[in-house]
Amino acid sequence: MNKYKIDADKLRLVVSVARQGSLSKVAAEEGVSQSAISKVLTQLEAEWGDKLFLRTGRGMVPTEFGRLVLPKIQAWLDDSQAMIDEFREWACTTSGKVTLATLPALSSPLMGQLFSAVKKRFPGIRMSILEGYAEQIERWLENGHADLGIVLRYDQRLRDADVNLANVDVYLCSTGNDPLTSEPELPFDMLDQLPLVIHNVGGALHRYLELLFRERGMTLNIVVEANSLSIQRDIVISSGAYALLSRNAVAQDIDRGRIRASRIVGPSVIQHLDLGYARHGAISKATREVGRLLLSLVRSSPEYGSSAESS
Repeated sequence: MNKYKIDADKLRLVVSVARQGSLSKVAAEEGVSQSAISKVLTQLEAEWGDKLFLRTGRGMVPTEFGRLVLPKIQAWLDDSQAMIDEFREWACTTSGKVTLATLPALSSPLMGQLFSAVKKRFPGIRMSILEGYAEQIERWLENGHADLGIVLRYDQRLRDADVNLANVDVYLCSTGNDPLTSEPELPFDMLDQLPLVIHNVGGALHRYLELLFRERGMTLNIVVEANSLSIQRDIVISSGAYALLSRNAVAQDIDRGRIRASRIVGPSVIQHLDLGYARHGAISKATREVGRLLLSLVRSSPEYGSSAESS
């Protein structure tokens, strides 16, 4: 009886296709041709006896068979990677792949600084950085797509395993000449009926605002949902709508006079930024070292430095 030989690289391609939903995106990410990926999928489907994906208008979608095998593939890959990472740790080296998920507003310049620090301190660690919003990052930590991530919340409930990085004020952002934001601070009640752009209706910020508005008998007026920081900024600049963002998210636009921002007070709206780790499985030494470096960078940053320690 011939033993089946498992090719980890082929299995990773299957997972990547399921995650990206696009052969072209996977090809660009992995540095291989689309035809090579198609060949791998065809070969595995022939060996396993059923189709893994269907081509649809929404891209590559897992079949029922695909949905059954994908968790098994991911578990095998995770176990294999954990085994390799453990072997390397036994050899007294800190190495392995670490996938970090971050919020768009924190990507620049923090991620460049972090990569530079990791490369200098731990050359054996390979970094992969994902950008997403709060709900996406929580899902990635839950399903293991990310080893650690910067988690955003608006309440005071810190998860037991998470570490608070910083607490950041939220600003009302407007066009550069809007009189409403002419002062450094703006009372919360002034948000009543303002046309707002928000990244995710039903998300963490929206739920928190609904609670505050309802308590004060105010009208929350969401006029557009834009799941992109750059699109939110463009809408604010061009349409007269307002966005609720951290100052860091629009710092360059403020410097250029395209956006003006006032800190919301009475009450303040605070973004609590926490460092969270994958919710299941062991945390590798490499992941913990990246987390320590990230914590050190944020705590020493003039934008965030004192806010976490005072919480």
